[in-house]
Amino acid sequence: AKLAAALVLNGEEGGTDAQVLAGIDWAVETRVDVISMSLGGLVMDAETPPTYTEAILTCTEAGIPVVAAIGNEGQQTTGSPGNDAFALSVGATDHRLRVAGFSGGRTQIIRENDFIDSKFLPLVYSKPDLSAPGVAIYSSVPGGGWKSFNGTSMATPHVAGAIALLLSATSIKAKESGAHRTFLIQDLICGAVEELGESGQDHRYGFGFLNVLRAIDFARTRGY
Repeated sequence: AKLAAALVLNGEEGGTDAQVLAGIDWAVETRVDVISMSLGGLVMDAETPPTYTEAILTCTEAGIPVVAAIGNEGQQTTGSPGNDAFALSVGATDHRLRVAGFSGGRTQIIRENDFIDSKFLPLVYSKPDLSAPGVAIYSSVPGGGWKSFNGTSMATPHVAGAIALLLSATSIKAKESGAHRTFLIQDLICGAVEELGESGQDHRYGFGFLNVLRAIDFARTRGY
C-alpha cells in the first residue's frame, strides 16, 4: 500500500473545516482508494451539519470510501464529519472487545440538506457504522518514537487499512467503479463484522467489530 498524507490540522492549534475540505479535494485529485480522517469537531445536537456532505458524496461518486472517527466525548455525542450520513464512521473498542467509555455514538437526523432529495427527509440514522481497536494502540510519533494512544482516531485507520487489504486481496477495484464500488466496499466491511452488543446497529458498536478476513471471504464468494 502507498500512503498519501495531507496536513489539514496543525497540532494543538487545530485547523478549520475549509482546510479539511481542501485536503479531501486534494485526496480525490490524487486518486486515492480510501480516505482516513482521524479528526472531527464535537457535535452535541442530533441535527447533522451539512458541512461535509457534498465533499463526501464527491468521494463516493469517485469510488472512494471516507472513513472517519466518530469522536471521543462518549455516548450521545458525535464528531463531524464522522456523523455525516455518507461517512463510514468508526467507534473504539479495547482488547476485550468492550466499547471504550470515550467512544461516541447516537441517533442523527437530517431535516434539510441541499444534496439529499426532500422526499427522503427527514432522514434518521444511527452512528457509528462499526468499531475497531482504539485503546492502548501502539503507534509512531513525530521524531521517530513510539507511544500507546487511546481514541476513535486510533480505530479509524484500522478500518481504512482493512479496506486497503480488501482491495488488495480481491478484484473489486478492477471490476467496479464510482458509487457502486464505494457502497460495495462499505457493505462488505459492515456486513462482515463480528456482531456485538445489541442485534443490528447500535450506538456503541455500530453494526459490530471489524473482521477484514470475513469481508475478503464474502467478496471472493461473490466473484471478486
